[in-house]
Amino acid sequence: MAGTRDFISGIVWGGLVGAAIGMLMAPRSGEETRALVRERSDEFKLQARETADNLREKATETAEQARGRASELRQRGRELLDENRERISRTAEAVKQSVKETAQTPGKPSPTPGMTGQSTMGTPGLGSDQPEQLPARGSTADTAELPTRPPATPGQGPNRPPQGGSGV
Repeated sequence: MAGTRDFISGIVWGGLVGAAIGMLMAPRSGEETRALVRERSDEFKLQARETADNLREKATETAEQARGRASELRQRGRELLDENRERISRTAEAVKQSVKETAQTPGKPSPTPGMTGQSTMGTPGLGSDQPEQLPARGSTADTAELPTRPPATPGQGPNRPPQGGSGV
């Protein structure tokens, strides 16, 4: 804002000085030139005052708009803060109530955090106090699930490639 004011002030003063020099260099009598300088200086003063008044009005309007907008933003921020406080309060109460209900329900084990709705009881290796039951060797259920391999050809071991091929 100060830069704009300095710029306009420079224009006004430059105009005044230019007009004064132009009038002094004109082929007129001294009396006529002085009267003309007075008139022109009065005109420039009037223009400078009008310009300054306009700038003040615009600055005042802009400041009032900024204050109004800041007030609106502050009010909206308060409303959002109040809404979030209420939401957090309701959520905290719901959690407290849920914890009370869970603690009061007899016979139900409390769930492990992160394992909602899943129990590790009876799962081998995950907290079960019963050893894992494996099917007996040679049972049909055991062999039915195993993949079958083709019989090995003579001279072919488990880690040797087949012989007599193209060699590729």
